[in-house]
Amino acid sequence: PPAAPGAGVAAAAGEAVAAAGGDEAFFAEARQEEQMAKQQRANVRELEQALTADVALLRESGAMQRAAATPRARSIAKAQVLKTEQLVKDLSLMLKSSRAAAVQDARKMLQQANEVRAVADEMTKVAAEQVKILGRSR
Repeated sequence: PPAAPGAGVAAAAGEAVAAAGGDEAFFAEARQEEQMAKQQRANVRELEQALTADVALLRESGAMQRAAATPRARSIAKAQVLKTEQLVKDLSLMLKSSRAAAVQDARKMLQQANEVRAVADEMTKVAAEQVKILGRSR
C-alpha cells in the first residue's frame, strides 16, 4: 500500500528529533568525560603531594631512628620507618597506576576528538557547498 501523504515528512521529523536527542546525549557524555579527566588530573596531583609528604616523613623517621638514645626508642623508630616505607611503596604504585590510567583515558579522548573534528570539518564543507549551490536566487 502507498504511504499516506506526509508520512515521509513525519518520519524525517522523527529522525531529526531522535538525532537532536542523540546530539544532546553526545555532548553531555563529552562534558562528563572532560570532567572525569580533570578529576583524574587532580587525583594524580593529590597522590604526588601525599607521596612527597610521606617521603619527607620517611626521612624524618630515619633521622629519628639514628638519633634514638635507647634501644626501645630505636625499636619504635625502626617500626615507624618500616611502616612508612611500605606506605611510600603502596602510594608509589597507586600513583603509577593512576597516572597510567589518566594517560590512557587522555589518549582515547584525543582520538575521539580528532574523529569528531574530522566529521565536523566534512559537515562544514558539505554545508558550505550546499549554501553556495542552493542559496542562489533563481
